[in-house]
Amino acid sequence: MARLHSLIVLVAITGTAFAQSKRYPAPPKDADKEAEAHSRLWESALDPERKPYDGLVAEAEHLLEDSQHPVEAATAALAKLDQAIERLPKDYRARALRGHAFVLLKKWDKCADELALADTNDAATSGELETVELELGICQARAGKLGDAERTLVHLVTIAPKAEPWLRLGEVRIALGKLDEAVDALSASLETVGSATAHWLLGLAYDRARKSNAADSELQIALRMDPTAHDLQYPKYPWLRTGEADYMFGLAKQTSPEHADVAMPEVALVYFKRFLRAAPDSPWRRRAEEHVKDLSALPFPLALKREPQSSAFVEPGTLVPLVQKAMPALRACAAKLPSDVFVVTVVRAGPKETNVERPRYAVPASSTRVALYLELDTISQLQEDAAITCMTPIASRIPLPSPKERDTYYQMSFLVVAP
Repeated sequence: MARLHSLIVLVAITGTAFAQSKRYPAPPKDADKEAEAHSRLWESALDPERKPYDGLVAEAEHLLEDSQHPVEAATAALAKLDQAIERLPKDYRARALRGHAFVLLKKWDKCADELALADTNDAATSGELETVELELGICQARAGKLGDAERTLVHLVTIAPKAEPWLRLGEVRIALGKLDEAVDALSASLETVGSATAHWLLGLAYDRARKSNAADSELQIALRMDPTAHDLQYPKYPWLRTGEADYMFGLAKQTSPEHADVAMPEVALVYFKRFLRAAPDSPWRRRAEEHVKDLSALPFPLALKREPQSSAFVEPGTLVPLVQKAMPALRACAAKLPSDVFVVTVVRAGPKETNVERPRYAVPASSTRVALYLELDTISQLQEDAAITCMTPIASRIPLPSPKERDTYYQMSFLVVAP
């Protein structure tokens, strides 16, 4: 009798549950999430190191998201990742994150080694191979392993033909001297996304191939997109090969018809000479020497810069020959400072209005000033003062005419560099 009572109760409960399930159906299940959870459950059961490993990797990922303090974040993340790798040394995720941390620390050999270990089938299966191989190619190139970097990036552009991988392949091929192939890669990058950096690099490749017209076209585009040359001064990753930044700044500062207001051939000369000092064994030494020879032959200054507020009308071109005569003596004052550029500013004022009934205008007095304009290598205050003291009287004696109109003035400036 007791058994019969229990059976009746069980049937009643089951019927009630079934009725409730018909009224309140269970939410749909996510098959992928269930499969992933099931997989992790089994992995944790089969491998007790999996759960603590996952926790350490998650902590490291969180630390590396701190973009305000990348060095401190990378250092802290490395401590977590070292522990994770001790637990599961063959899992790619900790290796990939460790490689990224070394990228932030600019330790190129170490990030290349770590990311090479992370470049596995597991990374490909998870969809993270693209990120791993891009950073691997970047690290290999900056560690001096240009051949390895090219192979990595060639593989990457076959599976992910995007702008950044093509750009990095282009810069590697420039460093390898494969200029035509570099142009192809950089052009492919620009087909996807416009980039000032890609145009700067194309200008570099064409210049070294002695295709001057093509180089000038690319450099003009780069200047329109990046008029302050910010991408050259603050690249996302260091330029490949010693002195490369100086060479590219030299190209950026050469005279360009479309950018006469920003072109500074004197500054270009300083940068190319600095490149030759920094990279005496560069395969591009001869090309840099050609630039130095061409720039050195120019009669500096090519033009004078007139301050727009000048009230006296003076044609700057008529004054250039007067300044050019004084230039050899001025440049001799800077002979011991080959990495520095000085600017001479001359003010010439006309006679003052004497008729008290006419309006009078505030006009600066005639003067000559010399100042340090660009300091590529640090010099002492004593060296700077000596050069300025040497140049000032020479510049003051340049016979630039004063305006004839009353209460007017003009201000002109020009650059001086070492011979």
